[in-house]
Amino acid sequence: MSILSGMKNQEITTIYSVALDVYGRKTKTTVYSNVPCRWQEKFVTVLDKDGKETVAKVQVWIEDEISDTTAVINVGYIFLYDSTEYEVISYINEINLAGEREYIKVFLR
Repeated sequence: MSILSGMKNQEITTIYSVALDVYGRKTKTTVYSNVPCRWQEKFVTVLDKDGKETVAKVQVWIEDEISDTTAVINVGYIFLYDSTEYEVISYINEINLAGEREYIKVFLR
């Protein structure tokens, strides 16, 4: 049982992967739906994929497993929460004492 288990009081409606077509338009594909999480709106400075400091508006904690599969979250994914879309700018895999990933901390803008 994860330390996060008792703190998941919110739910992300949908997590989308994003791909660009030849015209630069985004195409979203649903990866996960109805994901329990801990959602906290808090401004924090993080490094983006290019190593630049940027400000995240939201921090989200997600269990290692979603829908009986190991969770995969990537930079650029979009989270739909409370009818608003947020983009993943960074994430951290939190490792427990046994050396296993316990949860993912995701930073969104």
